Amino acid sequence: MPYFQVMLHATGIDVPDGKLEHSCIGFYTGRTVKAEDQTAAEHLAIASAMDEWIRCGFALRNRTDGVTYTAEDIDEISFMSYMRYRIRRLLTLPIHRGNHGATWYTEQ
Repeated sequence: MPYFQVMLHATGIDVPDGKLEHSCIGFYTGRTVKAEDQTAAEHLAIASAMDEWIRCGFALRNRTDGVTYTAEDIDEISFMSYMRYRIRRLLTLPIHRGNHGATWYTEQ
């Protein structure tokens, strides 16, 4: 089964950030997944991002009806690239295992 790197773009949100003057209105996040094809990879990546969205409490702070995920890029990667990504995550972020993290942006 192939491995994929998926870049997701999340829009349709309004999440206040106490450190910023403006709310966050979107973010980008990457996911690595093992899937049968690109369509399955997209679904798995979105499911992972949605799980993090809920688990980290962003869904509760969001002032809109929801979040829309768009797969902006899906690339098949080698097994070694997949393993390097997973090992790096395990070594650098011991509290949060696996796929996670995002780059947020505001309207300004």
